[in-house]
Amino acid sequence: MEVNKKDALLILNGSEPYVILDDITDAKIKSFNCKLGYCPWIAQPELLVRANLLIGLTYIIPDQYMLHVLKWVEELKSAHVKVSKIVSKKYYKIEDYSNQYMFEVYWILQEPDAKEGLALTEDFWLLSQNSDEDSLNNVFAIGLSNPHEVAQDHDLEWKTELIKS
Repeated sequence: MEVNKKDALLILNGSEPYVILDDITDAKIKSFNCKLGYCPWIAQPELLVRANLLIGLTYIIPDQYMLHVLKWVEELKSAHVKVSKIVSKKYYKIEDYSNQYMFEVYWILQEPDAKEGLALTEDFWLLSQNSDEDSLNNVFAIGLSNPHEVAQDHDLEWKTELIKS
């Protein structure tokens, strides 16, 4: 089977978030009327895994961002993003974290059974050009460059046929 080598992008600005697979180039970012950015708080994402399959990313949420992130996720009303309490999920080890909550992004809508740490990140956030403010309200999309390579680097699989919009 041929591997889809497109970047994964979760579009968040519509009435219902959806996933696309595409080569995210500077021209594509400009066509979205966006600028390249990163998570608004300092966080090293980790991989969300289901049975050796890369399904998403997870970010620790600092206490000072918790209420804002929770409100934002509630407004998005999407299965593709959620806030999870560390102690309520078996795939998190409470001793590994100083905070209580994680922001989770899913390209493949399956329940994780593990998480894998990332040494180098390939994630990116697209922010609306219409504002100077780098806040969650201006997040257009969250992406992962070369998810097939990220999966391979961690002995995981990336199956684009499981992605549902």
